[in-house]
Amino acid sequence: MLVLKRLRDCSVHQAVEVWNEGFGDYYIPMKLSPDAYLSRFVNEGLSADHSLIAYEGDEPIGFLLNGIRKAGDQLVSWNGGTAVIPAYRGQGVGRQLLEASLDIYRQENVSVSTIEAFGVNTGAIRLYESLGYRTQEVLLQMKSGDNTCVPEVWTSAGTAPCGTSGDQAGEEQGHPPAGSLERSGRVYTLRRGTARDAAKLPFYPKIEAWQGSWASLTAGESVVVLLDGYPAGYALYKHTFNADGRQTGIVLYQCEASPSAEDEESILTLLLQAVYANPAGLDLARNVSHLRSSGEHLVRLLKGAGFVTTHELVWMTQSL
Repeated sequence: MLVLKRLRDCSVHQAVEVWNEGFGDYYIPMKLSPDAYLSRFVNEGLSADHSLIAYEGDEPIGFLLNGIRKAGDQLVSWNGGTAVIPAYRGQGVGRQLLEASLDIYRQENVSVSTIEAFGVNTGAIRLYESLGYRTQEVLLQMKSGDNTCVPEVWTSAGTAPCGTSGDQAGEEQGHPPAGSLERSGRVYTLRRGTARDAAKLPFYPKIEAWQGSWASLTAGESVVVLLDGYPAGYALYKHTFNADGRQTGIVLYQCEASPSAEDEESILTLLLQAVYANPAGLDLARNVSHLRSSGEHLVRLLKGAGFVTTHELVWMTQSL
């Protein structure tokens, strides 16, 4: 007999075991150690109180991890992973977990429920649609190619070479330092800060993909482009490090120009340069995660710079 329990009633050993077995044949490697499993809960804002685990007798056979947090003036939920071990698939376990989670969301007064699926996972997408979810966006996972060159940053006197920071370009060509660039008599200034700083901008999206939001990027950073002193665009990103503390890469999550911006492509180009520039010449991986595919100018700039798409995720939401 199938029994659903809250994850708080399950041991970490059992939870990790069913995670690894449920995701053993997934599209990307998902195997976790107990420490990595617990870190995922902390880093991604998941809740053992709101997550579920399915038992057949004493055996855990499936799970659904949930996070709930505030976005603006409403509560938003995220399905942070659902899987059933192979021997019990096709028996409606996943549907029961999803239906029980929707009940939890309603009990907690969640306004918007969000979920993601690999674009190739058509079976999961159909299941989510049958429960009321609708596709809002296709999210891109991208990586830099062998010949990747970040888009060039411009100044009033010309173009700085790929890999040169805006500050350096200005100093080398006699233009204003400290992140200020001029074009057609207008001054573009870069302002760096925390991921949270971007959320204060008036055009920051109220609802976005959970893992790409400022709240999930606790160690993330932001760069804002100011045009004549007013915010004209922003990017959210983070640096990755190995166990020795050496920087290994840069991951871009959001890169947006203000809806009222007249020179969107230049603003996006400047943001990409600010995020990916590597004046120290380090051997860094440049990646993109959970980026909205609807930003056609941005996607074109990234592809033109040598980035390639590795996966597409379907981001779905449901109003409750």
